[in-house]
Amino acid sequence: MIDVGIKELPGVAALYVARGVLFIQLERFEKGEADFATANRLDPGQTSGAVAQGLAQIQQSNLDQALATIRSKLKTHPEDAFLHYLQAQVITQNGAEVGTPQFKEAIAAASRAAQLKPEFVLARDLLGNLYLKSGQLDKSIEQSRLALHDSPSDQEALYHLIQALRKSGRDSKGELPVLVKRLADLRQESRKTEASENKYKLYEPASSAASDTGPTN
Repeated sequence: MIDVGIKELPGVAALYVARGVLFIQLERFEKGEADFATANRLDPGQTSGAVAQGLAQIQQSNLDQALATIRSKLKTHPEDAFLHYLQAQVITQNGAEVGTPQFKEAIAAASRAAQLKPEFVLARDLLGNLYLKSGQLDKSIEQSRLALHDSPSDQEALYHLIQALRKSGRDSKGELPVLVKRLADLRQESRKTEASENKYKLYEPASSAASDTGPTN
């Protein structure tokens, strides 16, 4: 989903930061570092790229330390939406259970991120998931719809919306079949895109190698 966002909004530094964090978590360190560098180049004055770079590295072994780092930065940058989002994300990844103060803190942080930056789809996706887990289905539906308004191809928001509508039993407009088909179509499109990209990656080295040999007589 972040790849889709970057294709649609290639100049948004926060998207590269988010993908960089995911790459680091997958131990694809070179790709993560490249995304952080791109984020810093696109927006040198923002804090999120530099913070996330250090955060992603320490997340591998110590989420508590990562959270302490974010909270420290929030003291000097309380209006940074991405820092609030990262705070919510780390708390969630740290296994906060529904009903605990930690879980409530994650919701509050994600809510603050969305309040500071209403078009912040990643924050709304996280909120949709947290509300779904806690049984706050109306709020999950609301956040998923807001995310889809800004990003119609957001598969995560679609999934959360489908699950919330199913659990609530409030599909009075008969949306579910349409939403399920829409999600299936998007997933199929993503698989095709991924397969096409993988095929290109396999082809490119061969092409380069052939060009390196120079012309033949």
